[in-house]
Amino acid sequence: MTEMKSLATLFVHGICGHYSQFAGLPDIAARFGTSETFLLPGHGGAFFALLKTGVDDWLGDVDQRLDRLSRSHDEVILVGHSLGALLSLYAAYKNPFRVKRIFLWAAPLGISRTSSICQKLKYRRAQTPKTAGIRLTDLLSVGLPTPLEGLRMLPLLSDIVSFSKRCEIVYPTLPFDITGFQVQYDEVVDPDRSMRLLKTNVRANVHLLTESSHGALVSPERELVEATFQEILQASRAE
Repeated sequence: MTEMKSLATLFVHGICGHYSQFAGLPDIAARFGTSETFLLPGHGGAFFALLKTGVDDWLGDVDQRLDRLSRSHDEVILVGHSLGALLSLYAAYKNPFRVKRIFLWAAPLGISRTSSICQKLKYRRAQTPKTAGIRLTDLLSVGLPTPLEGLRMLPLLSDIVSFSKRCEIVYPTLPFDITGFQVQYDEVVDPDRSMRLLKTNVRANVHLLTESSHGALVSPERELVEATFQEILQASRAE
């Protein structure tokens, strides 16, 4: 009797990440094997915690988890949201023999200081669904940065923009099966630009969600994302 393939899924969140942002994907992953989540130190909006870390620290954490999971499983699938999508892409780039499939949602490829500001203005003018984005009340519930903390975050934000550029350079050559979902209602990422960049990798299967937002998947698009993810896990298990 053929031994069943051992799968592990590593979920990598972005800034202000919450466990619920991946909808039902962790539950689906758990049915196929090990499911593990990596939250940045500032998850939930605790911005001050981010000041003690940086992109290289987060990459190191993802690398360590990827190394540990790959030693005990036949395959590790990376699932990244927002900044976590960039961390997943770069971790795969650095560990090409440990990753075969990447699943992305709202990847901030192509962001810059000016484009981010313009996108926020465009987003606020748009007719967005009531569940779209990160609301001010959400941030107030977990605490906004003080003016001093805000100033101290500028180098970190600059580092994140530079990291996005690094990912943009290596992305077209990544030899992995990539599934990407970008959203029309996005307060961080320009969906048109990010879609163009995601399509520069010929192995990428990219979709645009017209009703969901950067921080929330809404029905029926949530069910589409979950069904696509389950198909990927089933295909991986069948190999």
